[in-house]
Amino acid sequence: MKTFNVIANSAKMVLAATTVTVAMTSCLGEADNSYAYVQQSTLCYANSKAFNVAFQISSNWQLSKGSDADWITLDPFYSYGKGPSMGSIPVLVSPNATGKARVATINITGADGKSNLAQVLQYATKGDGSLYNARNVMSIEGSDGSKIELGYDPETRVPYYCKITKNDKVLENIIVDYLPRYSDTTRVMRMSVNDIPFTTKVDYGYQPFKALVSDENKESVDFAINSMYSQIIVKRNEGMDNANVQTFNTSGWLNPDSVSSFTRMIIGYKAHGNKMEETLDLKHTEKISNRYQSIDANQLIFGVERMNPFIFLGFYRYARCPFVFESAESVDKKYTYAVSCTLNTDKSINTLTVGREDGSSVTYTFQY
Repeated sequence: MKTFNVIANSAKMVLAATTVTVAMTSCLGEADNSYAYVQQSTLCYANSKAFNVAFQISSNWQLSKGSDADWITLDPFYSYGKGPSMGSIPVLVSPNATGKARVATINITGADGKSNLAQVLQYATKGDGSLYNARNVMSIEGSDGSKIELGYDPETRVPYYCKITKNDKVLENIIVDYLPRYSDTTRVMRMSVNDIPFTTKVDYGYQPFKALVSDENKESVDFAINSMYSQIIVKRNEGMDNANVQTFNTSGWLNPDSVSSFTRMIIGYKAHGNKMEETLDLKHTEKISNRYQSIDANQLIFGVERMNPFIFLGFYRYARCPFVFESAESVDKKYTYAVSCTLNTDKSINTLTVGREDGSSVTYTFQY
């Protein structure tokens, strides 16, 4: 099984990845200079329609799949070519509804007898961090007068609509449109956030490649992973009046199916013109999964006013803890946000109750 590192590093093999074979010159002497190499070069999520394989070969070539690859479809147009050549080929896949990562083999064979076998991997989770069969949350109603309404693309199971209100006041209104293509370099996501337009490139898991920046630079969301400290940072409009910066520390290496614990969170935001920051120690000892419903339930801890809707919707999957927080203890305020939830029979969340600093509590009821 190839790890996240191996798959990511293999992408460097291709100098200019395209969806067609790129001719390459070669000087062959009397010695045997023939070669063949193939490797998965993009991540494949449970809801991906395709992934890429990168290859180099010294002669005319043919791509084939193993008997364990019934979830893979090789496009005949991209399955053979003339050599020597190098390039990147899209491979079509079916959704992974097994609940587990799955592996298959792909082989490239050259007319000169050289061949190479690669294992390819499709993750158990979608790009947003939930399982493929996770139930789509259609609405969430809070006992504090808050309401979240959601809509999804039925095929890819990614969100296209999210409206967040409290006491009938609209806090967020997000509309998303996707142009899914085989090539990572051409697939885009168009988004309207409170009538502010965005356009950004997304990968096969519908995750933004880089920072989200509105067309007129009025809104931005930046994302970073500090692997040295196992730290994930998502910054929304840093320095602006509606700033929301969330930093998460984890206990282990991150990969798309990671079950690493989240140990600490630092949330920074602006309230009434003042910059606020809170450091919280996180606990989830009961290991209640956060993957059986489409959204990240942990964003509800601080209420709809202080949540990050982009993390909530799963656009930054590494900021989504795989478990529901049981408590978030404020290091600064010496207060614990206690969290409890009831589950449906399929392990999706039915209700989530959060204790507030003033002694009150809010219960969120999920509808599917």
